[in-house]
Amino acid sequence: MRNAAVAVIALTLLAQPLLHAIDIKVLSDKTYDFKSIRSWTWSPAGGEVKMLTTAQDDPAAVKKRFEPVIMDAVATNMTARGYSKGNADADIRLTYYVLISAGAAAQTMGQFLPATTAWGLPPFTPQTSSLSVIEQGSVVIDMASVKLDEVIWRGVASAEVNRSMTEEERDARVRNAIKSLIAKLPKRQS
Repeated sequence: MRNAAVAVIALTLLAQPLLHAIDIKVLSDKTYDFKSIRSWTWSPAGGEVKMLTTAQDDPAAVKKRFEPVIMDAVATNMTARGYSKGNADADIRLTYYVLISAGAAAQTMGQFLPATTAWGLPPFTPQTSSLSVIEQGSVVIDMASVKLDEVIWRGVASAEVNRSMTEEERDARVRNAIKSLIAKLPKRQS
């Protein structure tokens, strides 16, 4: 019994970097007939990386590092959903975006007190008592109808960036995020 508990704790600690929640959001054109989609292709640019963190960050290096992972994960999952990879005459065109930015959350002393003097506290100047700065990353997949030349589906996977992950863990996390996104796409009926 004790060995089982130790094994569960060890597995939890090893998997901890992968357990951070990935927020998935999907928007789609409700009037578009997704049953008409047979094939897909990448947009000529493939995708873009936008970084709003520090001046030292290099979007080109991030694109070079993650583009093969993203493109392979999308291709694998689109095929699994029944959509075939096409060329210029494909029904839809995909574009990915990687967005990395910094966010902050702060708490100030007294922010949770009611707006009344019944507590008997003298007025005081709010001071920051807690400050958290996090690096947020998102992968966006846009699906555009070639015929209409407009986006008909957008999937966004967002999570906190964990720079202490290994390359393999990051790749797995990106692949899982893309798999979750593409799973929200209607499955192609044969």
